[in-house]
Amino acid sequence: MSRLIIKDLPEKLNIKNFQREVSSYGTVTDFQMIHTKDGTFRRFGFVGYKSKEDTDKALHNLNKKMILNQKIKAEICNSLVKSSKKHANTTAVDGALLGKNNSADLTFLHSKMQQPKNDKAKQLSGLNVSYDEDRLFVTNLSSSCTVDDLQLLFASYDSKVQINIPLNTRKQCIGYGFAMFSKPSYCKQACLNLDGSIFQGRQLHITPAKSKEIDNKNITEKKKPVSEKTPNNKFNTLFIGTNSIANVIAERVKCDKTFLVDGAGNKTAAVGVALGEAQIVKETKEFLETNGVSIGSFNDNHSERSKTVIIAKNLPLSVTSSELHEMFEKHAKLGRVLLAPSGVAAIIECLDASAAKKAFMKLAYRRIHHKPLYLEWAPVSIFDNKISSEPLNNNKIFVKNLNFKTNEKNLKSHFETVGEVVSCSVAKKKRAVTGELLSMGYGFVEYKLSKDCTAALTSLNNSKLDGHMMKLEPAQDKHTAPAKSSESSKLIVRNIPFQANDKEIEHLFKSFGELRSVRLPRKIKSGDDRDLHRGFAFVDFMSVENALNAFNALKDSTHLYGRRLVLEWATT
Repeated sequence: MSRLIIKDLPEKLNIKNFQREVSSYGTVTDFQMIHTKDGTFRRFGFVGYKSKEDTDKALHNLNKKMILNQKIKAEICNSLVKSSKKHANTTAVDGALLGKNNSADLTFLHSKMQQPKNDKAKQLSGLNVSYDEDRLFVTNLSSSCTVDDLQLLFASYDSKVQINIPLNTRKQCIGYGFAMFSKPSYCKQACLNLDGSIFQGRQLHITPAKSKEIDNKNITEKKKPVSEKTPNNKFNTLFIGTNSIANVIAERVKCDKTFLVDGAGNKTAAVGVALGEAQIVKETKEFLETNGVSIGSFNDNHSERSKTVIIAKNLPLSVTSSELHEMFEKHAKLGRVLLAPSGVAAIIECLDASAAKKAFMKLAYRRIHHKPLYLEWAPVSIFDNKISSEPLNNNKIFVKNLNFKTNEKNLKSHFETVGEVVSCSVAKKKRAVTGELLSMGYGFVEYKLSKDCTAALTSLNNSKLDGHMMKLEPAQDKHTAPAKSSESSKLIVRNIPFQANDKEIEHLFKSFGELRSVRLPRKIKSGDDRDLHRGFAFVDFMSVENALNAFNALKDSTHLYGRRLVLEWATT
């Protein structure tokens, strides 16, 4: 506990001097001297400290201290015991927290309540107010409370809880906040256990949050996507639209865009745009790495997302870094603003999580010049320069036979006994009917150091977690060049659009070196499908070096006729 009750204070105590004294022991978040209604001092008060260490220090110094020839008492202030009838006069709170077990008592109480005479009175009295089952309203927070502090408090009930704390102009908490849970049951449990508890020296008051009022009549079909946007949107970070690629290429070669559409030489427009995209993506990656951005953090779509760093996509070619800075600084104080050389993507770093969320919600899908602005939260390790330079497949473990109830938190805790874990994920799929995410019984664990990965494969293989004996294997990333790539010159290209032909695939890969062969397996000749290929191809280069250059240039984000090409090394 971080709150003290001070008893037996002198009647003629100088409040300001006493407040100055208790502040010398640590950061005070709450200070109250209790008086009666007529102003008579009741000779006791409360002092709240931000940390338990400050509280212990104050308790040691204040207890049995002599003030004005009178010995005072200092004791730890315990949380108030929750009453099961605390919200008995509020229908919505009973429904959200207590259920319908006390329906007879509620009926009796409601029969004794005076009914408002009009709709406005009903709204003011709270009878017509609806409450969320998965969102809590938290009050009596200290001014120094942050999103991370409140996140840590509720994380034991729901690891995916989302916290929102309004701030004043000085970037301080104004005394209240909101917590949104992934399930109503988590919300109910957190409210029952934490309401009345001591947090940072203050007694928390937690109630279900009122539902947001939305006027559906005024929401047009065009505006609905904007109102329904959430901070969890994920786009292919390195994806660049075909039109943007054509604009960039035309600007660089000083020609009209129609020249690219008509094709140049033997290359079709699709091949020209694909090669242009590969070049632009390469330049973007080099620019980001030069500025301390971890490109590897973009590969994991299930990784934790940052609360302060935003990725802006679909930018017009003419946009400038200063223009983006001016747009975002209206809503938040900014750190780094990185605009790619092609001008189609940018990374914006905000200094405050609450202001970053406000900027995200205000600017998402906002028109900039003539294009809508696409925003996405960046991975949490986007500016992590400490990521090991060793290949990822040396440090990653494939974990099989997981219990379907095992989550990422338990899995990470189990493997952290060996060494530092960089990332941990459990493979999941959506249930067709409800859309609920279900575990598939396997996952991946990545260590920072290869020696820890090797030790885990030895010591944790066949170990038990949640009653299941796990099987561990070194993870094989098929999209990364294997050790034998130095001996292979053949690539498998998947996800090829059906309108692409052999010549286009040949022209695309011939730009990286001389080819030995290009083969697109065809479907069995029958009906209208007799001329269609099967959507993948084998490309064999004359040299291993040229094959490696093509793999590195096209593997990240190369699109042909709007479909992203997937490159793998052929094993035979």
